[in-house]
Amino acid sequence: MVGVEEGLLPHREAIDAGDVDEERRLMYVGITRARQSLHLSWCRTRKRAGERAGCQPSRFIGELAQEDLRFADAPLPPDEAAREKAAGSERLRSLKALLRG
Repeated sequence: MVGVEEGLLPHREAIDAGDVDEERRLMYVGITRARQSLHLSWCRTRKRAGERAGCQPSRFIGELAQEDLRFADAPLPPDEAAREKAAGSERLRSLKALLRG
């Protein structure tokens, strides 16, 4: 999911109206559609009206179970890193085979 930041999810109009429940439900739907893993991303800065503006991660990220989160700059444990590498290599081999037809 991209753009998981304040002002986008929840949208600034929902924030201004004081009603972010529907936005929270939309995020929940997005999360529950993930099959094996889910990546959330947000910008540190975003260009708005020609100006750079700082961005904050969505408040909904803080509502998630923290033990389920791993940030991109946090290293994986060695055994998990090896599994991720092997799974990625297998996906790449499958994709190459599919493209060869």
